Amino acid sequence: MARSVQGTLDTAAADERPGRRVISLFGRLFDGTPFQSALFDGGDVADRIQAIVRSWDPDAIVVVTERLPVTTSRLCRDPSRPVILDVVDSMRIHMEERASRSRQVARPLWRREARAFQSMSSRIARCAAAVVAASATALADYPNARVIPNAAAVDSAGRPEPTIDLIFTGNLSYWPNVKATIALCESIAPKVLRVLPRARIVVAGRDPTNAIQRTCAASGVELLANVDDIASLLRTSRLALAPVDWTPGANLKILEALASGTPVLAYPAAVSQLPDECDGVWSCDGPSEMARVAVAVLKGTESINPPRRNRHTWLARAADFEALLDSLLPRNQVG
Repeated sequence: MARSVQGTLDTAAADERPGRRVISLFGRLFDGTPFQSALFDGGDVADRIQAIVRSWDPDAIVVVTERLPVTTSRLCRDPSRPVILDVVDSMRIHMEERASRSRQVARPLWRREARAFQSMSSRIARCAAAVVAASATALADYPNARVIPNAAAVDSAGRPEPTIDLIFTGNLSYWPNVKATIALCESIAPKVLRVLPRARIVVAGRDPTNAIQRTCAASGVELLANVDDIASLLRTSRLALAPVDWTPGANLKILEALASGTPVLAYPAAVSQLPDECDGVWSCDGPSEMARVAVAVLKGTESINPPRRNRHTWLARAADFEALLDSLLPRNQVG
């Protein structure tokens, strides 16, 4: 596999004096690029990343963000090293969603950021040798992007006797997961517990917000914060839930559950962004249906096709990425 380099930008950006960073922010007012690019990017960052590239001497460079237009453009000037822009998912989508959820006074800022990222996308896409994304949601801004979906780590451990009936996992400070947890606690868990009062329902993940802590405590849902090994919890769970109604296509919580052998109930927004051939997933239109199906599965009156464990692994995605590199580099450089 060809070597690739991703700049570590926090340190690089921190080295520039705050005054110059403020000047960069003002510059973004006039050049139409996102304000966020002033926080993460600039001539100083580009210089440091170019120094890393010269030191490492990679065959290809992967830039894993849209927030680096200056650095990306500089790196593209060297035709001997193709630059692959990994947008993950469209920043425009994130900024539009943030605008829709923010207070009135902040909405113009996020709408401006959305327009700026959309305008910038065609320029940096033309510069890069290739663009990759984790979801088809990015194709609206990067129509020529190669979609390489997310995956999960290989999980070949055995499945012990289940001790958890329903589980929700994720970063518990990320707003879609906060919203999903509150929906689970307020709308799904009560319906399940009315029928199965002894059901053990768990929310597990890092950095739960105060709202999640309060909601779990009030609903009888068990909160496991900052667990070291989520996979072990998934392997001992009968069902994983993903009541997520907004996602740009990450779906890691679903893929990790399937890798552990745990079937998943998910909202259509999440199901629609899954890779092909994801056995073990049942799409539920809302909290009432999710609660109904969960009760039916736990009681044994409904069943879900078992997941094909480890079908969507990072090793498989690496092969997809290697095929992309093979198309960009001379064959003797890949391997």
